[in-house]
Amino acid sequence: MADKKLILTIDGGGVRGIIPALILRELEEKLKKRKKNRPVASYFDLVAGTSTGGIIALGLCAPGVKDRTKPACTSTDLVNLYRNRSKEIFGVQQSMQVFGIMFDDKYSVSPLEQILQELLGDSISDEVLSDFLITAYEIEERRPKVFSSLSTDGKKRQYFVKDLARATSAAPTFFEPARVEKLHQKNNFESLVDGGLFAANPSIVTLMHAMRLGWELKDITMLSLGTGREARPYLYNEVKKWGNISWILANRGVPIISMLLQSQTVVTDDLMPMLLKDRYRRVDGPLLKNLGSDDLDDSSEQNIRELEIFADKLIRSPESQQMLDDIADLA
Repeated sequence: MADKKLILTIDGGGVRGIIPALILRELEEKLKKRKKNRPVASYFDLVAGTSTGGIIALGLCAPGVKDRTKPACTSTDLVNLYRNRSKEIFGVQQSMQVFGIMFDDKYSVSPLEQILQELLGDSISDEVLSDFLITAYEIEERRPKVFSSLSTDGKKRQYFVKDLARATSAAPTFFEPARVEKLHQKNNFESLVDGGLFAANPSIVTLMHAMRLGWELKDITMLSLGTGREARPYLYNEVKKWGNISWILANRGVPIISMLLQSQTVVTDDLMPMLLKDRYRRVDGPLLKNLGSDDLDDSSEQNIRELEIFADKLIRSPESQQMLDDIADLA
């Protein structure tokens, strides 16, 4: 059993991050019932996340600001973050809209940066309590980036954890890109946006990283947490009339971003069971009609509550319960 590996991955999805946060709270309860009382991330060999999932992953892995022997966040802390502070993150609109067209990024990034500072402080990536993997996209080098506390080449790379959380969640059209300092290289920076551009579900990227570390496929079990699959249809008779601008309209849910995220997630969901067989455990489901918006930034109290109801239905399903029980037994 010593070489068996257990991996956790968490999708992107904006405010819908409350769904995996609630799933993790359920998993924590199952672990406690088995007398497993350590922080949830400590039961995984690697915790990976994209965008809002990246914030969750880093919250679970980074040391706390006040007590550095404990993680910055429990799953309950993360649930409360989405409940109580989503309106701050998606609240200060800085862009001007004319007929639904946004000029400048939609939101000021200052509230998000303030919250990340409060949660993660000035912790550095090699100080984490559990190993992590975070995705982002480098816009100047034009290539996907993976940041992990587990190096595949033996080189030491250091970043502020809060900067990695900021980078992975820098969703185009919503927030401006992140300028992230390389602490291991003086006066060297990276220009990054949301990892959802290539890894909305980071499971494939995480598995590739694990294989580069020398982990064997047969030894890996992965728990993958979704944020609810998008339910909004874009109808042919409407879309065929769109021009260039319509694909990025906020009042249509930024269709190009929505389609990018969903299509990458669907492809990953199809591929992962071929690679890991039944050792790929995916907890996700389609958002229900009239129960929760698939908008990344709908921070209204009603939508947050509806997402919680959706998460509860998902968690209580026999399939989800069995998967979480299996993971709790393996941990």
